[in-house]
Amino acid sequence: MTDLQSQKKALRQQLLLERRSMNELEYAQSCGTISNTLLTLPEIQQARCVHLFWPILKNKEFDTRELINELRQQGKQCVLPRIISYTNTSEGGHRMEHSPYTGETNLRANRWDVYEPVSTETVPIASFDLVIVPALAVDLLGIRLGYGKGYYDELLTEVACPTICPVFNAFLKDRLPSESHDIPVDIVVTEETVIRR
Repeated sequence: MTDLQSQKKALRQQLLLERRSMNELEYAQSCGTISNTLLTLPEIQQARCVHLFWPILKNKEFDTRELINELRQQGKQCVLPRIISYTNTSEGGHRMEHSPYTGETNLRANRWDVYEPVSTETVPIASFDLVIVPALAVDLLGIRLGYGKGYYDELLTEVACPTICPVFNAFLKDRLPSESHDIPVDIVVTEETVIRR
């Protein structure tokens, strides 16, 4: 492990502890504020097919459920990732597929306790009009710090549509350590600001 990788690992652990310790009321209010802001963005209003993530609530990840429900009420297709390989490298293939979200009852927890669609129906990446990406933290340049598995970096190399990272203001950093494979997002949304790269 390089010095940079060690630095990122330590930072991940610290940020996860900080986020898990968020007050429940503050967490709920922050999620609601970010959701409302997201719904005003032209990128979301114009999108027909939106790729999102299902939140890991024990980690106090941004809660996408309200947003997903609203988007579906607007007639948009919501797509969630499904892990098909838990190895560290894709070896030229894909480690995630993407399936339509059809309701909470059609989700199941994978080995990391992340809920994903049961359906094996897939939606091609080229169909996405927008991708909403999770992160522990993001910086002013759009560089994310995730859980370190690289799944979203792989996805972001393939998408041609706008990418948005919702993150709590306390986890918006001036600069995060980055490597050549780290793909920046186009838009960062917090409770207080919208940053377009």
